Amino acid sequence: MSDDITVREALNKIVANVEKGTHCPCCGQLAKAYKRRLRGNHARFLFDVARLTSEESPWVHYKSCVFAGRDYNYLRHFGLAETVEREGLWKITPLGAQFLMGDADVPAWILVFNNAVVGTSTEKLTVRECLSAGGFDYDELMNG
Repeated sequence: MSDDITVREALNKIVANVEKGTHCPCCGQLAKAYKRRLRGNHARFLFDVARLTSEESPWVHYKSCVFAGRDYNYLRHFGLAETVEREGLWKITPLGAQFLMGDADVPAWILVFNNAVVGTSTEKLTVRECLSAGGFDYDELMNG
C-alpha cells in the first residue's frame, strides 16, 4: 500500500484490473469481477416463480419453489427477476416473462463486481438453450 496514491488513482487501478483481480492499493482487499452464467437450474427456478405467481400475489417465496437455492440472485442482474432479499421473495420481470416464453434472449454471461454488472457477453442465450444445457426439457415444462 502506498501513502501517496490518490483515491482516483486507486479506483483507476482497480477498474483496469477488475477482470483478472487486483489488490486495492488503499486497503489491500482483493477486488475481482466474477463471470456468472445463466444455467438451466436458474431458468427452472424462474418457471417455478412464474407458475406460483398470481394476480393477488406477484411475489413468491423461494422456499415454495422446487429448485430453491442460494445462487439465484444473479437472475436480477440479468434483468429476469426482482427480489426482496431479506424476505426471500421473488417476482418475474417483463423481460423474464418474455425470456420464459421464448420471445427474448439474454447475454450468455455477465461480469459482476461489487454486486453490480460491469460487463456482458455479446453471445446471447435463449431459454431453450439454457434449459437443455441443464438437462431440462422446455416443452415438458411448458406443458406441465
